[in-house]
Amino acid sequence: MQVAELMTQLIYRHAVESVSQTYYIFEAGDDHYLVASISKNDSSSGNFNIVNKRAVEFIWKKFGGKKNVTGKMVWDSLKKTKHPPSKSGPKASMFALRVLYILAAIDLAEYWMEGSHAELHFSIKKFQPAKAKAKR
Repeated sequence: MQVAELMTQLIYRHAVESVSQTYYIFEAGDDHYLVASISKNDSSSGNFNIVNKRAVEFIWKKFGGKKNVTGKMVWDSLKKTKHPPSKSGPKASMFALRVLYILAAIDLAEYWMEGSHAELHFSIKKFQPAKAKAKR
């Protein structure tokens, strides 16, 4: 994967809001998404991450049709696979949330915040193989 090449192929999909960040989701070529997160407190501060579409499809298949899906549930499934770029460290589990944000941005999930810590919960639409091919 050549990052410079991916950057020339970006197609904006949607933004997803969390408590402290806005996540801008872009389709990056045939195989990836780019997730650009910008702090709500400092719009000059941000980060970007590249997520393989196979990881997104894996979670859509596994959790499709389920409600109240959390990042922890998704991480527990993802960390056993080859999809996450890292399987340890404090930021590794953020990969699961990025996958969920992508599903929300491409209209395959809805999300809401619950509890005193504003934990995000997702309702993921049922997996449809024909739609999966179109999303790839």
